[in-house]
Amino acid sequence: MELVRVLINMTLSPDNLDAAQIDEMLVAAAQLCNSLASEAMCKEARKKLLSGEKLKALLDVAGSGNAQSSPFNMAYVVSPPGLDGLLKECIGLVANSGDLSGNIERQDKVSVGPEKD
Repeated sequence: MELVRVLINMTLSPDNLDAAQIDEMLVAAAQLCNSLASEAMCKEARKKLLSGEKLKALLDVAGSGNAQSSPFNMAYVVSPPGLDGLLKECIGLVANSGDLSGNIERQDKVSVGPEKD
């Protein structure tokens, strides 16, 4: 969880980072969070680290479609309280994603999240 915390903190304070680096760190943090989903020891730490406000802030700095789906993937794994703002953002992305059938990048933006075992 410490690495996830470091990646998120770096993502939210983008000193000397370009948009691609921010997106890559955000995607990496989401993948680590998904990998740690089955670790019961990390459950409370994930909920503390990934509040609804923090997930919304991560969505605000995400540039690419893949990076924009990362906060939603983390929310799916963590299910923290205070997701109202994030859910509104999700609805906005869906509303702006007409005709998904031919556009793979837009499909990534509205990704529901990883399947749970």
